[in-house]
Amino acid sequence: MMNRVSPGPPFSDSRIRDIERCLLGSYIQGAAIGEGIGEAVFCLGSHRAIFAAICELKARGLDLNIMVLVSELTKRGKLDEAGGAAAVAALTDAVASPANAAFYEAEALAAFRGRAAWRAAALAKEALEQREAPDAVVTRLAAALETVTCTGNTENFPIVRMGRGSVSPPAWIVKGILAADSFCVIYGGSGAGKSFLALDLAASVATGRPFHGAPVKRQGGVLYIAGEGQAGLESRLAAWQKFTGQSLESFPLYLNAKAANLIADPAAAERDITAAARTIPGLRLIIVDTWARCLGGDDSAPSDAARGVQVLDDIRRTLPGIAVVIITHTGHAAKDRARGWSGVYAAADTSFRVESPDDTLVFTADKCKDGALPAPAAYRKEIV
Repeated sequence: MMNRVSPGPPFSDSRIRDIERCLLGSYIQGAAIGEGIGEAVFCLGSHRAIFAAICELKARGLDLNIMVLVSELTKRGKLDEAGGAAAVAALTDAVASPANAAFYEAEALAAFRGRAAWRAAALAKEALEQREAPDAVVTRLAAALETVTCTGNTENFPIVRMGRGSVSPPAWIVKGILAADSFCVIYGGSGAGKSFLALDLAASVATGRPFHGAPVKRQGGVLYIAGEGQAGLESRLAAWQKFTGQSLESFPLYLNAKAANLIADPAAAERDITAAARTIPGLRLIIVDTWARCLGGDDSAPSDAARGVQVLDDIRRTLPGIAVVIITHTGHAAKDRARGWSGVYAAADTSFRVESPDDTLVFTADKCKDGALPAPAAYRKEIV
């Protein structure tokens, strides 16, 4: 198992939060937005939502105050994501004078550039340790660092040059099944074996044991967030250990046995999950089981589901190289697709359907954004 790059990212979470709060408070009190400050500079999703609203109000020539800002966030459907009206109002308490804005901007940019450099270094170190081609590693490193200089506030999105020649192969966690820095959906009917298969995948990643013939290329820690069915998880893992002859005692497989509630307070959910994940050695994978229970809202409502996906994207951005897998049910009418908002499937890099005819379990890929679909697999279920 590989160790993480040391030292870790510059600035603590609390330090970054304080810098960003002071910066936003300065803007609310009238400070102009400096050159190079864009949404990408802000680490927290709640602060990015507030900054986007501030930019819109300034572009319309409106005088900023808390009431106007809260109204704009409400109109955008972003007030809950921003932490609520009280959290927005508290931003002005974080800064004594808007005259300090230039100092806060410099601190925020330094933290952003440091995070980008640390992430690029972490990805490059891992790629070299996995014996990837040096020219591919250099290309990936250059592309990651180039985004640091593309944070201007005019368009609010970073750009990089394309067509640089070298193409990097997928950085597999489980070859052909699960890639690093990816978002995966596993869905199926009730009792089809979704959670059972996800636990099998989690145990393989944690131990490095091949997943039904697919080699684990990046062994490491796994965080399993169980919103339902917690009582049966340990018995299933006991059966896995007995069947495989592989003890899990010394491997980094961790459980959070409660629903995450991603959208009630998105900033808090992102902070808490990230903080827990950072305690897991060599984290590779986070599994959310089930999506509906952990979302904390209506998985068919675009606004709720999109906010939940954004939280997971923010977590992946903060923890470079990890994969996130969500477990969900099939639709009520259409049994050949995941239930809920179609945008979740659209956002996924890979998607797998689990079916359970008779005494078998069938695992079929129906989406692989950047590669060929792996062949369907069928397994015989055996009671241990």
